[in-house]
Amino acid sequence: DGATCTIWGDPHIITCDGLTYDCQGKGPFHLMKNDLYNIQANFIPVDTLAGMTITNDLIMEFAPDIRVPKMQFSFAQDLNNYDGGSGEYFEHGPGCPMTFYLDGVKQDIQGSMDRDGYVYGNSDSDHSVRFSSWDKIKIVHKLASGAISEAQLKVAGHGPGEDWSCHWNLDVCLPEVDSNLVAGDKTVGLLGNPDGNTRNDWMDKSGNFLKIPEENYNKAAFDYCHEWC
Repeated sequence: DGATCTIWGDPHIITCDGLTYDCQGKGPFHLMKNDLYNIQANFIPVDTLAGMTITNDLIMEFAPDIRVPKMQFSFAQDLNNYDGGSGEYFEHGPGCPMTFYLDGVKQDIQGSMDRDGYVYGNSDSDHSVRFSSWDKIKIVHKLASGAISEAQLKVAGHGPGEDWSCHWNLDVCLPEVDSNLVAGDKTVGLLGNPDGNTRNDWMDKSGNFLKIPEENYNKAAFDYCHEWC
C-alpha cells in the first residue's frame, strides 16, 4: 500500500515518489538508507555499449532487526568468458551466473533451495528469500507492526556475452503504515525521499535537499548521480 521504488536497465531510476532520471555511474552507490533498509548497488560498464553501466551487485540490510542477515546478490564479474562448467555459480534467468551471500558467507543456492524456491526462511517466516520464477527473486520482511515490505529482483539482459549481459532490476515496496521509518529526513540515496513530493527527491549525503533543475535536466541528473558514488 506504500511507495514503490525502482531501478532498472542502464540504470534508470524511478524514485519512491515517481521522479525518473538516468544514472550511468560506475562503482558502489547508495540506493536507499533509512530506519528500514540500507540498500547498495554496484554499477559496472557494459562491454558492448560505451558509456553505459548496469547493476551487477545488490546488498540489502533490514535495519529494524540486526538478527536478519545482510543479503547480497551478485553476478559473475567476467561474463564474456563464463563457460558454465565450474559449478561455482547458480544460473538464473537467461543462463546468468549468480551468487547469494548471507552476512558475507556464500550460500549453496541449489543445495539449500526447497521445493517452493525458498533459500532463506519459508512461507511462514517473517523474513524470507524465494526464487519465485525463472528470472525473479522475492525478498519479504514482516515488521513489528505486522506490515509487510517486499523487494523483487529480476534477472535482466540477454545472458553472458550477449547485449546487456546480465544485470539486476529492483523494485522495493515500502509499507504505508510504517512510513515513520522512511519519511521526512530519514531517507537518503538515489531512490529519493518517499513523502509524495518529487521536488525533494535529490539530496546530498547528509540529507539536505537539493534543487532539481528544469533546464539541462539530463546533465544535472548525471552529475547528481555521480555524487553518490
